[in-house]
Amino acid sequence: MVDETNVRQPEGWRRSSRCSDGACVEVNSSDGMVLVRSTVEPGVELRLTAEQWRSLVATVKADGFGSPVRGTDPYATTP
Repeated sequence: MVDETNVRQPEGWRRSSRCSDGACVEVNSSDGMVLVRSTVEPGVELRLTAEQWRSLVATVKADGFGSPVRGTDPYATTP
């Protein structure tokens, strides 16, 4: 089995080095934009400017969105 973490994917996509379960975030660049997608739904891409990307990364690193509690579904509609 090949470890694909933090390795360029065939289309130029890179996966997070923290990806362990296959449900990961991938990034790519095209025409001066940073493209972000989920491996779960790769047909949907978020297009960000370099400044938007830097802001998103800084917010994530600062835990600005809050960490989900392990074992819970962050998208669940009921507690």
